[in-house]
Amino acid sequence: MDSIAVSLLWSVSNSIHESATAEMIRREYPGVFVSLSSETAPFAGEYERTATTVVNSYIGPTITRYLANLQSLLRDKGLTNRLLIMQAYGGVLGVEDAGKRAVGSIEAGPAAGVSACQFVGERLDCPNIVAADMGGTTFKVGIVRNGEMERDYSPVFMRYRLLSPKIWVESIGSGGGSIAWIDSDTGLLKVGPRGAGASPGPVCYQRGGTEPTVTDADLLLGYLNDGYFLGGQMTLDRAAAEEAVSENVAKPLGMSVTEAASAINRIVNSQMSDLIRNATIRRGHDPRNDVLFAFGGAGPVHASRFAAELGIREVVVPATASVHGAVGLVASDVVYEEGATDRMEVPVTADRINDAFAPLLEKVQTELATAGFQREDTLMIRSVAMKYRY
Repeated sequence: MDSIAVSLLWSVSNSIHESATAEMIRREYPGVFVSLSSETAPFAGEYERTATTVVNSYIGPTITRYLANLQSLLRDKGLTNRLLIMQAYGGVLGVEDAGKRAVGSIEAGPAAGVSACQFVGERLDCPNIVAADMGGTTFKVGIVRNGEMERDYSPVFMRYRLLSPKIWVESIGSGGGSIAWIDSDTGLLKVGPRGAGASPGPVCYQRGGTEPTVTDADLLLGYLNDGYFLGGQMTLDRAAAEEAVSENVAKPLGMSVTEAASAINRIVNSQMSDLIRNATIRRGHDPRNDVLFAFGGAGPVHASRFAAELGIREVVVPATASVHGAVGLVASDVVYEEGATDRMEVPVTADRINDAFAPLLEKVQTELATAGFQREDTLMIRSVAMKYRY
């Protein structure tokens, strides 16, 4: 038995019962990963609370073992500083805390990219940013509004709604490795969501790929340098890419190879601009007033095209574009995030609000002190999520 999830209906008394149950389990089964809903998802909502606790319990043992092994390996290699792990809500935690809150690591990588955009944006005086990350398999979009990263307080993961706040990121299967194919029912050209993956990858990589991808089309259109790719560490096979596009797209559609490559390029650009429209206009923002930050392995190649479609007039390609997520990791602070549900009807007094925050602030201060931070070196930010009464 690797892990146990303990989830009871939301209430103060049940939180106490959960803690007592956890202590009993730990005495009987030392070493078992125990996940409590009162710690993992201390909010109202029976289904979401349970789902979050179960997911945390499912991935917790694996993540805990992995991080412990990684920390041991790095220490053997000479690392003396603390190993810090990115969290999807936009901060980093130590190994032990990250293992306990394993659900917080879900989609932490994309969150790091958005965090890097916020960090760079502050230095370029860009408070409103569309963060566009195009890699090999997916295209991801995040939003920085008035200098703050937009958040999702009840994200859906693998059809399960979780009570684990994260930086808001939306994605589609459009990347450099997305495969171009013809729908047998309609005869129309499609791009993605199926991809060539890291292996074999695009045809031009000469690693066994046979189906044309966005990267192959980019090469044929002259957007990539076949003799100087990956900083000169790799050459691309233009002839192989041309044959793949010709046999799989151009000939079946009665096009030239250049026309077929252009069609692939236009389709993927349209898919990405549509996602950005949904990410901005649907949320009440006008992208024409934003700055587009393009990063990821393929983002800068396509940025000017889908930015033009959206009417975005300014595009920033960071010098760290291919490792922009790593910049977000380095730039992120150690952040402990605690929350609770407190049923009240507004208007209420300030004392009533402060009473609700008091135990949360005390818990965070204890966690930060345990992590080695002095109180004067910390910043507490409080926020309230409200909704209309039915």
